[in-house]
Amino acid sequence: MTKSATGTMPNARWVWRLGDPRRRVGYRLVLATVAFGVLVTCLAAGIQLFIGFRQDVASIKAEVDQIRDSHLLSITTNVWLYEETVVQQQLDGLTSLQAVDYLEIEIPEGKMFVSGVKPARPDLVVEMPLIHRESSKTEQVGVLRVLTTFAPAYHRLRDTALSILVYAGLWTVLVTSFMILIFRWLVTRHLHRLAEYARDVSQDHGAPPLQLDRPLSPPGLEDEFDNLVGAVNTMRNDLADSIVELRRSEHRFKRLFENAEVSIWDIDLSAVVDRLETLRVEGVVDVRAHLRQNPAFVDELFGAIVFNDVNSATLSLFGAADKAEFLAAPGKLVGPRAFVGLAEMFRSIWARQRVFHAEMMFETLDDRLIDTLVTFQLPEGDEGYRSVPFSIIDISHRKRVEDELQIALAEAERANQAKSEFLATMSHEFRTPLNAILGFSEMLHGQYFGPLGNRNYQEYAKDIHHSGAHLLALVNDILDIAAIEAGKRTMNKERFSTLEVAGGALKKLLPIADEKSITMTLDVDDDAGEIFADRRSFVQIVLNLVGNSLKFTPAGGAIEVVVRHQPGIRTIRVSDTGVGIPADKLNNITNPFSQTQTDPYLTQNGTGLGLSIVKSLAESHGGDIAIESEVGHGTTVTLPFGEEADATP
Repeated sequence: MTKSATGTMPNARWVWRLGDPRRRVGYRLVLATVAFGVLVTCLAAGIQLFIGFRQDVASIKAEVDQIRDSHLLSITTNVWLYEETVVQQQLDGLTSLQAVDYLEIEIPEGKMFVSGVKPARPDLVVEMPLIHRESSKTEQVGVLRVLTTFAPAYHRLRDTALSILVYAGLWTVLVTSFMILIFRWLVTRHLHRLAEYARDVSQDHGAPPLQLDRPLSPPGLEDEFDNLVGAVNTMRNDLADSIVELRRSEHRFKRLFENAEVSIWDIDLSAVVDRLETLRVEGVVDVRAHLRQNPAFVDELFGAIVFNDVNSATLSLFGAADKAEFLAAPGKLVGPRAFVGLAEMFRSIWARQRVFHAEMMFETLDDRLIDTLVTFQLPEGDEGYRSVPFSIIDISHRKRVEDELQIALAEAERANQAKSEFLATMSHEFRTPLNAILGFSEMLHGQYFGPLGNRNYQEYAKDIHHSGAHLLALVNDILDIAAIEAGKRTMNKERFSTLEVAGGALKKLLPIADEKSITMTLDVDDDAGEIFADRRSFVQIVLNLVGNSLKFTPAGGAIEVVVRHQPGIRTIRVSDTGVGIPADKLNNITNPFSQTQTDPYLTQNGTGLGLSIVKSLAESHGGDIAIESEVGHGTTVTLPFGEEADATP
């Protein structure tokens, strides 16, 4: 056949195809049909021959039975009368039968009458006693023996078998030849055409639709080849569409690959996988330890990576002039700092983890060190390892920023620590002059050494004492926070009664509450009788919380202090009916110097450090602070003391 440039075969002819016939479907089909026909013919012939042989044997036995029925009495009478001539004539006459080969009569006197040729190996021997009956007497006068073979039956069996074989052979030859011709014409040539078309369409998706050299079937009477041609043409159309879409996808992927701002490697990991599997076969269980003990093997595994392709961003990132330069020297990318990242990458491949995502440091071709984020996804099948996309993101700038932030944070922590240590150390220097101011102003106000001469001096001394007390409270709060933050606040934890200590703290504030007509109540659970904590801190917490409530609760209000016990935890709750805290200030209310009021005339008595100190003291006892408030309805502050507060001293 000749093939045109478009892949068609316009002048298709039926060509006898040579070659090994055992590779042909038609040969195997004809061979199977012939084998089945021969088997059926042999089986039918065997049955026919068996039946014919049985009939011949039955015919022979019937003739022997006929001798017994028709001639035995006459022979017996002649033997008893001793008619030798007649007896011999009877025997000679019986041997003329086709079924009888040899007859003999033996009489008591030893006399023998024989007729025919005695066979060497008779197939049938029948003895018939000659019994003479007269009146009431019976006497055996001799024995008649009939000897015969089945030779006639065998001859007929052979002739029949030969005729059947000749007939079957001719029938097989004719049927086989006819089937070969018909099968080649109706099936084989079309199968060859389909095979050639399939090869053509796989190489050239633009081939025209398939057409076979056979008449078209009427609509509704399509046969298997019509259906097959339709299926092949449908497949050809789908394949053409798929190839077009595949080429479009490849083009889009190529553009994305080349234009991506992220470095992308298309690499072959199959050799790496094979070497790791060799380690597994050799009995290695902990591959991470093996790689750590054999650093040269990490370089060997990286050298086994085959770079299929890289994009332009890779060349720019690694300082390569072109792809040839980069692909010629991938080993230069790996330095001592890349060992940990590479070892972890190979361990991930060993464990068949689906996604790898880790930071890694590489050396560029122009001798720069870059921090990168390496990401890739392992394929499900082994064949997919031949093309695995790696994305390499340069995070050097981010790492520098992180390092700078870490340095700045460390410096800030050192500065804050220095500030706290300075304030804690200077506590005596702050308090000593303030105590002198308070003492001298109190002496002036009390006129301990005589009148001042002018009443205004006494009022000034009172103002000096009040301002000094306020400043001392502020200094004490600042020093408390500084001492807590610097870790210089000593916590002497002991077991004490919450009712006794909390009640004592409230008594100190009772004059202020009476002055403002504020009702204070203390409610302590029976189970919360004792707590293990720092007594001074506990008192300071109660004083600061209740003191805040007294500041912002108008006259006639109420303050309630509740201590509750749950397994492993004590909860202190202080509730008031004060002015409340705006919602936008709740998140920052525990920060140092945070106040709920911005009017200086309303905040002159507050330092803004009370809740910050309470929070720090609660955290030092394993607790925290929770604040709920509504403007105009009051505030509730809850402090849970953790398990440490219940520890046995």
